[in-house]
Amino acid sequence: MYTTSRYASKETIRFAQLMAERKKERFLNRNKKTINEMVEIARTSGDEHIYIIRERKGIPSTISEILINSNGGWRWDKTKISCEKSRSK
Repeated sequence: MYTTSRYASKETIRFAQLMAERKKERFLNRNKKTINEMVEIARTSGDEHIYIIRERKGIPSTISEILINSNGGWRWDKTKISCEKSRSK
């Protein structure tokens, strides 16, 4: 599942939607949802990870990943991906 950080710009939201389409995953608009709420939505839908598109100055900057286990626990993956690399592909 792909989403954005809270209060994301339209450009960041569109970027997250395009990434979800490209990877054949779903996009969920975060709005004011907490990480725990997002994890619960993803887990009940069978997702094993959430990709969060973060932004800097209104422009997508990095993609962070949350790994979800079947019992409802989650953890941040330590790897961050630059959106510059993702945009150029």
